Amino acid sequence: WIDDKHLVCLTSGSRLVRIDAAKKRIAGKVQVPDCRNHVNRFGMSPERDRCCVGDSKGAVYIYSTDTLEQVAVLEHRRCSKPVTSCCLAKNSVIASTGDLLWRWDRVAAGAEGEPERSADAAA
Repeated sequence: WIDDKHLVCLTSGSRLVRIDAAKKRIAGKVQVPDCRNHVNRFGMSPERDRCCVGDSKGAVYIYSTDTLEQVAVLEHRRCSKPVTSCCLAKNSVIASTGDLLWRWDRVAAGAEGEPERSADAAA
């Protein structure tokens, strides 16, 4: 549940679906890329405004729960196994590929005015 009236779920066909429970109808859906052939659990941010799901190639997709628009894709060249679960924290994303945990932390803008970006690190 993202609020009293809306629910977001991941279907067995690897679609994120936003359901309007008050009106008993689907309010939106999106197909998650490269996510069909493995078991996956998606994560919800503490604020419930974003959710994340991993694919079969090691990438993590972050979506807005209001619009189901893709907000970001997190990847690392060494993370190539299927992501089996994800967790969104306030300033980081953690994903499991079975034998490893991967963490991406938000990096604040530098003194030179660099834009905010995500840094990845293997755990």
